[in-house]
Amino acid sequence: LDYCIGLCLVHSLAGGTGSGLGLRLAEDAVEELDLCLRLTFSVTPHRYGDAPLQSYNSLLTLGRLTQLSESVVLLQNDWLLTQLNCRLPRNRVASSLPTTDSSVMAQTGITVDEMNRLAAEQMMNLLAPCDELASDGNTVQADGVRSVHAEPLALSHSLTALSEARFIRIISESAQSLNFKKSSRSTSPYRAKSRMHVLNIHHIFFHGCGERNGTDWDHLEHLLPTKLRCCPIDATWNLEKPGQRTGCRPLGTLAALLVYRGRLTGLTNSRTRDSDDGVPKESARTGQPTASSLQRLHDYMRPVRWNSSPFDHWYESRPTAMENSVTLAFNSYCITEDLNCLLYRAQMRRNMKAYLHWYEKFGCTQDTFDAAVEQLRDVVRGYEELAR
Repeated sequence: LDYCIGLCLVHSLAGGTGSGLGLRLAEDAVEELDLCLRLTFSVTPHRYGDAPLQSYNSLLTLGRLTQLSESVVLLQNDWLLTQLNCRLPRNRVASSLPTTDSSVMAQTGITVDEMNRLAAEQMMNLLAPCDELASDGNTVQADGVRSVHAEPLALSHSLTALSEARFIRIISESAQSLNFKKSSRSTSPYRAKSRMHVLNIHHIFFHGCGERNGTDWDHLEHLLPTKLRCCPIDATWNLEKPGQRTGCRPLGTLAALLVYRGRLTGLTNSRTRDSDDGVPKESARTGQPTASSLQRLHDYMRPVRWNSSPFDHWYESRPTAMENSVTLAFNSYCITEDLNCLLYRAQMRRNMKAYLHWYEKFGCTQDTFDAAVEQLRDVVRGYEELAR
């Protein structure tokens, strides 16, 4: 290994292998090899998952990760499952799996491989090299940065510069996932409206935008809030509206990042070009969304008042780009709802002394649990202070 600028951990929180072994490997690398844990992708378990220890494992792991990792990106299994349900054709049924399997995935007919592919797609659209990084309106060529594949470093600088707020969520929309052939043929008003958006975006990506005059990304950015609403907030914690899925509308967004990938049809090049009379004429920047679309997304994200420029922008417009996509990564106060839910579930089990003997057998004491609980409560308090 010629050069290492840090580590990236990809793991799950529910089971012992991802949460326990994965965290132990990261701790040993940090302490013995003196390598910084730059970025962590943590897959959160289903709300009503099949692992009885998932609340304990998630509590202990996240409590330690907030001390070790510069950034923690949460990938929600429930959200991934919802997105795959929207993509599956109507003739795909759960009966293809054994009926004796009562897991959440078995009831939907979705496989582990499909879940992993979607999670990998979300990560790839965020972290793959970009030819340009732009922050606060200033464009920087990233040739030198790309040679060491340093997008994870730029990610932490953009979104988690404050040590008390390290959690990130990502939502990505790509041309492949918008293929209208895979869309549901439901006749409900919501599905019909969604399918119309799919058709519009499919036309933009594969046939050009024609007379749309620079509004390519408006449609994709309009879909990002729709996908965010699929982030379920646990019904046991949502005590004011029990049993309802309110979705996740960000509140108190500290920072956000938009990553645009792919050749953008119908938008002019960022370089100046000569008009017919030979006079240089300025043109709009390739891939830059319209001010109105950014303002709508800005209003939806409800950023904190003290951050006047909450959005950073990365662009990848080379012909070799993987696939047309737009990705939103954000650090928001709304993460406290998930953390509070986790604390609530774990504490409820602790009060009943459920499964604690499994941890005590390996030297995990009440002090260990108390330290993890207090650490996550400190994180919640930190977000509350920053969101004021």
